[in-house]
Amino acid sequence: MNLHVQFQTLVVSFMFGLFYGLGYGFFNRVFLKAKHLRYILDALFNITWISIYFYTMLYINNGIFILYHYVMLVLGVV
Repeated sequence: MNLHVQFQTLVVSFMFGLFYGLGYGFFNRVFLKAKHLRYILDALFNITWISIYFYTMLYINNGIFILYHYVMLVLGVV
């Protein structure tokens, strides 16, 4: 993986973490009252975002996952 791809992967992981955090906060505000439905929708929300992240990383760097990708993802969420 060359330097350009690594930098692009780090930026995408960080931005994905930001969007995931914002989306999850919005999701919790919208579906706060629907207790039983919320668990199912929460699982679907997380599965959808994990799938989007996986296929984005697959497209950018052919599916290579390194520890610092997850660190940037977590930094984006926090």
